Amino acid sequence: MNKKTKYRKEFEKLIYECIVDKFMYLKDIAKVMNVNYDTLNEWLKVDSKYFKSELSESYHRALKDKQQRIIEKTQEQLYKSAWGYEYKEVKQDSQGDIIYTVTKQAHPNAKACLDILARLNPKEWDNSIKIIEVEKNNYDNMTEEEIDRELQQFKDEELLQMLRDEIEKEKNIQRS
Repeated sequence: MNKKTKYRKEFEKLIYECIVDKFMYLKDIAKVMNVNYDTLNEWLKVDSKYFKSELSESYHRALKDKQQRIIEKTQEQLYKSAWGYEYKEVKQDSQGDIIYTVTKQAHPNAKACLDILARLNPKEWDNSIKIIEVEKNNYDNMTEEEIDRELQQFKDEELLQMLRDEIEKEKNIQRS
């Protein structure tokens, strides 16, 4: 017969740290707590007679904070990608000794720049994103009416004509 694990107050802090700092799943957290997975689930269920409100609050706060942390880290990486960055590449021999270190440059990513600009200044930059999306489509298999419907998202007639010309050039290249 399995011995039941008693709930301890420190589980509240532990569950928070495991989720936010280590991005662990509930099954793995149960192992760290030395608690049966089903028991941990019972402690978190509101309608359970074993419900532990403080643990549940800590769990839900951790999920929310984890999501915010992911958003912040992703934004940081998007900006880094947009503007480019330096990084060090280390070459080691089989014993792990450093042979040399080279500083390299990751070039700015135009798509990341456009994404940022489109969100910060959509009136000015929204069409740039749409141009990229238009370029990805396969117009060779579309009728003229379908292409016109696709291009109606652009309000600027000059831009619209430029896109039509580009699509026509692409179709001519693919035919030849």
